[in-house]
Amino acid sequence: MSAVSVEIPHCILSAIISLADSLGMHITSTSWDQHFRVALVASRKPFHHATGRTFNDLLQNLVLLCNQCETTSDWILGAPLEELPVVEQIPILHRLDHSIHTTRLWAINETKRLANHWEVDKFFTITHCDIVNYLAQLSILKLNDHTADIERGGFGAHVQVCINMRAKLASEVTTNHDTLKVTQKVCIDTLASVCRMISLANLQMIFPDNQFYRRSSFNGPEKPSSYVSTYLGAISNRASIVYTTILDAILSPVLATTEDHHISNMILKIMCECWLDHIYMNKMKFSQSGAYQLLTDFASVTTWLVNCPIITQHMRKVMLKNEVLRRCEGVGRLLLRSPGEQLKMNEIKANGSVLSKIVHL
Repeated sequence: MSAVSVEIPHCILSAIISLADSLGMHITSTSWDQHFRVALVASRKPFHHATGRTFNDLLQNLVLLCNQCETTSDWILGAPLEELPVVEQIPILHRLDHSIHTTRLWAINETKRLANHWEVDKFFTITHCDIVNYLAQLSILKLNDHTADIERGGFGAHVQVCINMRAKLASEVTTNHDTLKVTQKVCIDTLASVCRMISLANLQMIFPDNQFYRRSSFNGPEKPSSYVSTYLGAISNRASIVYTTILDAILSPVLATTEDHHISNMILKIMCECWLDHIYMNKMKFSQSGAYQLLTDFASVTTWLVNCPIITQHMRKVMLKNEVLRRCEGVGRLLLRSPGEQLKMNEIKANGSVLSKIVHL
């Protein structure tokens, strides 16, 4: 069957084109209204895994609509500006810019709330799943650069205004996209801040007084001090889980929900640094027996890492190399040094040569 070509009068063709443009604008507006309303309502409720998907659907819909405005029936890529539906693309870009900004704010605020309750499983769902999906959607966004055409000019007044508006909105979308790329780091920094706050607060409440480590003898110096496990209990009440060692309350949930050794090592480092900071800020004094006891207490961290059943061999190997473990051990051994004893230290120069120094304690 041969195709039949029909001549369409110009006045009717213009009306059909206008109707198609109006329908396109209507679909753009109503589809965004629907997706944004669903995402906004979901974001006001307690965290649910479907919430992140609603924002993902919102961005996916807008990216699809925007990409359709970058092509024509004759051009798949590189269509000239005068042939692109710029008027239809402007509201899409405006909605996309607003949606990326809203999505980023939701991710930051929700992860902050989850971090304060130490609900790290839900926290990492947002940082390592949802945000990654958002960036994947935006990575397929097509916004061709028409700077050369704009500088060349020659467009009508109305077209020129629309082109300039498109360029401005495209720049704002790109800026918000770049900001979203660093959102994961912002959320992780919040988690680190909360971890430090919780650790210092609980140490302040349950750490023994200044006389504890000044005693001349300890019962069973081969065992960690009782406050080590008490420290755990204060934190575990937050997580509503029963734990048995100092690191279980904070590290176990992290290790169970992410295989990112950078984050696990960060949490371990923060906890040990808080331990050292608390000792320093309270100007704790140590007898020789107390220094040995402190070494035993610090060693319980390494023992926990070795015996923890949920750590993979690779993760265990990486975490046992954490510099903060050597720093804690170094503090304990420094406390065992006799006054006036010489301590040899090495300083690395900028050119890589080593300069030996002698420090008197």
